[in-house]
Amino acid sequence: MRAPDQHRQSPYQSPSTCVMMPADEVAFRTTCGFRRPDTTEQRHGSVLLLVLAVVMVLSFSAYTFSELAIFDYQASVQANRQILAFELATSGIDAAAELLENAEHDQSPTDFDGVVVATTGSLVSRFTILPEFPDSQVDVRFGLRNESSFFNINSLPLELSQRVESRLRLTEIPGITNEIADAIIDWMDTDDEPSRFGAESSWYLTQAEPCFPRQGRFLHLEELLAVRGITKQLFWGEDRNGNGMRDPNEVDLNADNQLQRGLQEFLTVVSAESTVASNGRPKINVNTGNLVELYDFLAAEFDHEIARFVTAWRMEGPVESDGVLDQDLFDPGARRQERLDSAARRLRQQLEGSGREIARDIGERGGFSLSSDPPYQVRALAELIGVTVRITVDDEDILLQSPWSSDANGFGIGLKQLASRLTTSETRSVIGRINIIQAPVEVLRTVPGMTPSLAQAIVSARSRFDTKNKGRRDHPTIAWLLEDGLVTGAQLRQFAPYMTTGGDVHNGVSIGHIDGLDYASAVRFQLDGTRSPIQLTSMQHLPPIPVHHFPAVFHNNNRTRH
Repeated sequence: MRAPDQHRQSPYQSPSTCVMMPADEVAFRTTCGFRRPDTTEQRHGSVLLLVLAVVMVLSFSAYTFSELAIFDYQASVQANRQILAFELATSGIDAAAELLENAEHDQSPTDFDGVVVATTGSLVSRFTILPEFPDSQVDVRFGLRNESSFFNINSLPLELSQRVESRLRLTEIPGITNEIADAIIDWMDTDDEPSRFGAESSWYLTQAEPCFPRQGRFLHLEELLAVRGITKQLFWGEDRNGNGMRDPNEVDLNADNQLQRGLQEFLTVVSAESTVASNGRPKINVNTGNLVELYDFLAAEFDHEIARFVTAWRMEGPVESDGVLDQDLFDPGARRQERLDSAARRLRQQLEGSGREIARDIGERGGFSLSSDPPYQVRALAELIGVTVRITVDDEDILLQSPWSSDANGFGIGLKQLASRLTTSETRSVIGRINIIQAPVEVLRTVPGMTPSLAQAIVSARSRFDTKNKGRRDHPTIAWLLEDGLVTGAQLRQFAPYMTTGGDVHNGVSIGHIDGLDYASAVRFQLDGTRSPIQLTSMQHLPPIPVHHFPAVFHNNNRTRH
């Protein structure tokens, strides 16, 4: 039995006496009797910190993702609501077109003020239509604006003999001088000779951006910006971008709290009235050359008295108005000579083989022949009311009295009867007559013979037709001027070619909005009712409308937040 190994060291022996073998860790531990301290507990603490850091990062990422998801959701909801608001605005345009198509319906402000389209839960969707988007301090009106309330520059006569009248009419518009007026006329006429104050291609070709004048009617109102003398400030006024709203960068130059819109506030190139009757059939042109056809139509639609008078008026013209003989219009010798000339002309046409004229020669109605070419043209249907016609029947001169008297009642009845079936134009529309119910004073003054005092009196008197006060729209004729004592019968006939109370081209601003939301969507649009069906001819998407800036417009907003 061996004695215990005298060199075995205690596990607690100082390592300084051991022999180190770094090449072999096991030998090192065995030989030195030393074990490396166990670091398991330290390692467990580091992993915990690492796990906590990872959890924090993941939690933050999840929180950020959820915030972004919520933000995207909210943005999506708002975007969808803006899209819905825009669709509501376009629905308003469709509804306006339908109302215009329905001639039997009396339009009222309730047809355009906060009309409910749908209710989904607590969301109430509406559209509202305004003639113009108002400044916050302006009295709000609901409905459409008739383009006939503007002055249609395309209706100006361009003949040399009428240039002075056209210039005078244009200069009634604020900002238009003689030079600008003649430049507008020269832009439209077909010649290249400048008017007295005007400009033709000889001027335009010397400019920084040379061009030729159109030498035709304006295609759109903004084309005026190409005319000499018309600046952007004159055309746009304070509304520099033409959106009808005061934007932050647009200054109230005259501090009147109203948006001055320059020339676009008074001028148009699209106003027109349809020549189609309510039954969908074209109206008969009272100025047709075929008097036999005109007589037969009037006899069928009205009676033989009206047919006889109207065709006689076309043949001989009026000789009395309001009971006073008009010597300037009646000269028996001249009338007889006109008849002889007409007979000689028909004879030449027959000898030349004009079958059409031969066919017309056999047409006799009302006791006189209607085969000759009528020398008189009716400028306005009011010219047929309250007048007398002298015509020869079997070599005997007779007087035919107008079927309608010259008082306000006679004019009212006559205009309604005649306008329902007749027109003075062979085209599908009559352009340029001014709506005296809606036109501002400046536009009314463009009517030839109109005085400033009469224009102001018309604006004051027409308040009785205000749809906001009456709740429904009246359908007056221009005879109300006579009824109110503003004009005489002779003046009414003088003004009639330039006046109307209708018009079939409309514009407005359709606003789509949802109760409780802060912003609404708005679209400016134009509807042309001279075509069938009514056509949308322009549409401009406006910036979002802050609801709280226009409490009178959004008065039905419940202000509940959604």
